[in-house]
Amino acid sequence: MDTAPLVPTPQKEEYDASSALTAVYPIVDSIFDILSTLNGKVDWDIIEKNVEEVSEEAKLFSQNSSSSEIDTSPLIKAIRKGNASEASNEAYRVLLSLMGTFKQLSSKTPDPSQTNLNFVAAKTILNAYYVLNDVIFAIVVGDPTAKEETNQLETMLNVYSNTTNVRLDTKVLVDQLSKVQDEMGNQQRIEECRALFKNQVKLVLDQLDIPQ
Repeated sequence: MDTAPLVPTPQKEEYDASSALTAVYPIVDSIFDILSTLNGKVDWDIIEKNVEEVSEEAKLFSQNSSSSEIDTSPLIKAIRKGNASEASNEAYRVLLSLMGTFKQLSSKTPDPSQTNLNFVAAKTILNAYYVLNDVIFAIVVGDPTAKEETNQLETMLNVYSNTTNVRLDTKVLVDQLSKVQDEMGNQQRIEECRALFKNQVKLVLDQLDIPQ
């Protein structure tokens, strides 16, 4: 009797620290964009489309990182109800969940010399990326703490550069944030600022292929 050929089960791609960062960047960007939109004239249709994409990306990240699932369903429900306050709270909860995932992953890499960037360092980079986006958010919504948060980011990156092998050009990033400020949160400038951060991190990671 003929039998159907066995089809191998696809193996999920396990993330290293660098690929995990790459996977969460678009989730973080979308969440902060949603937060900015919730503070202005809300287009719920666009936000709902964005959050569905976030949900799929978060699910894939959880699967590939072998970590706890990042539950975006409360955020989706809040957005579908048109509740801006609840949606904002749930958006921040997703960000906290992402950071918690990196804390979980950092405990699984006791020997940082085995990776070009361990999850402890990746968690620090992710935290800096949160602060970068929080500064952008403050600029977009006209929050007077934007300058203070910029100083916080600058200090954080300088400390990180002085204490690890991951050294970012803080001045260039701060200068780019000034352009975002000067152009009142222009979306193109925002994307340029985010891309600058990501590209700097990638260049550093490319140089860390040998054990630290």
